[in-house]
Amino acid sequence: MKENGIDTISVLLSTKTLLRALIEAPGVMKLLTNQDASLYEINMSNERYDGVLLREFPFMGDVIFVRIFRGVDSLVPHGDTRLQLGDRLIATGSREYIAELKKTLED
Repeated sequence: MKENGIDTISVLLSTKTLLRALIEAPGVMKLLTNQDASLYEINMSNERYDGVLLREFPFMGDVIFVRIFRGVDSLVPHGDTRLQLGDRLIATGSREYIAELKKTLED
């Protein structure tokens, strides 16, 4: 929830969401607590990649795009998804490749 430009977190809602995830997909907890394969947020601000289809994205590495937040929309990415400036990409992969991807897309 956003109030006066400040993000607030509901402990009750967070706990409920976590418990639901543990029941529905126990592997999610392993992903969230694994130091080698975590979820990372990348802000797409590199004009060079604006409009590029994910399937044509030139980055090669150990990275999977999990979700794209675009404005108020939440998208499940696929090969026909076009990157847009301002996208917030949620990705998982090795730290080295994530760091390289962040540098590529945030520069």
